[in-house]
Amino acid sequence: TLTVTNTGNTTLTDVMLVDEMLEVSENVGTLLPGQSASRDYTYTVTQSDIDNGSIVNVASTTGEDPNGDMPEDDATVTVDVDQNSAISLAKSADKSVVTMAGEEVVYTLTVTNTGNTTLTDVMLVDEMLEVSENVGTLLPGQSVSRDYTYTVTQSDIDNGSIVNVASTTGEDPNGDMPEDDATVTVDVDQNSAISLAKSADKSVVTVAGEEVVYTLTVTNTGNTTLTDVMLVDEMLEVSENVGTLLPGQSVSRDYTYTVTQSDIDNGSIVNVASTTGEDPNGDMPEDDTTVTVDVDQNSAISLAKSADKSVVTVAGEEVVYTLTVTNTGNTTLTDV
Repeated sequence: TLTVTNTGNTTLTDVMLVDEMLEVSENVGTLLPGQSASRDYTYTVTQSDIDNGSIVNVASTTGEDPNGDMPEDDATVTVDVDQNSAISLAKSADKSVVTMAGEEVVYTLTVTNTGNTTLTDVMLVDEMLEVSENVGTLLPGQSVSRDYTYTVTQSDIDNGSIVNVASTTGEDPNGDMPEDDATVTVDVDQNSAISLAKSADKSVVTVAGEEVVYTLTVTNTGNTTLTDVMLVDEMLEVSENVGTLLPGQSVSRDYTYTVTQSDIDNGSIVNVASTTGEDPNGDMPEDDTTVTVDVDQNSAISLAKSADKSVVTVAGEEVVYTLTVTNTGNTTLTDV
């Protein structure tokens, strides 16, 4: 509201109200001494006003007296701005669960100016995603979104979850830096598993002393890293730590076994091996496998007999007979 008053003792004509900010230049006519005129003008606050922190408005007035002189005055009114600089960051992932290294997750980061001042040099920062991007200027209520693709690592799978933290800042008109951060957790469906395969280079043996080469192959069939992977085979007197296996990785070992007579007598060689490994949670997946090598048993016996004389001539003469029994098979014979 602008009110102009003739505070002198002469009549003023062509009294003007001028306000550049309000885009006002109005002739309110003639004012007699002591007479006033008021005008109301509506102004719409701009974002620039909010950013400035106050609205400083200057108006002026003039009028012409009977002598042609121009008395004048001006007035200033300041309207304060309640500035509230604020920023918000929202983050989402296109997957809630992952299962293997190499899988891709798309993260969406959305930054919003939630205050009432303009923010410049708005930054999106995400160390895990190797992101540090200036997304420019945001007016109040304005948002900008960015999508970033992340490739899951084996370390993520072993950790059991992917915890990702992003942050944002922007500079307000006063040089202050409102900030916010957001965290998204993508779970990992861990599946720790191990498999053991075993083979022999012979399916049948026939004699003690024969050699059989056993091949043991252990594979990490899960999706977590396994450490201290052990191959254990009591018959082969094996207890070997073959180290660390990544998912899908295998290691093989060859061991030589010498067939015993006991194996031949048993009719087969049943060999059992086992494996274990420790996953990132301290659990111990395990597996075992059995290979049977058959024995071609051939039980046989032979008897040979001889006399020390081929001819006798008189009663009472002695003949010495020699009996020789031989195990001509490959199995042990008892109670011969």
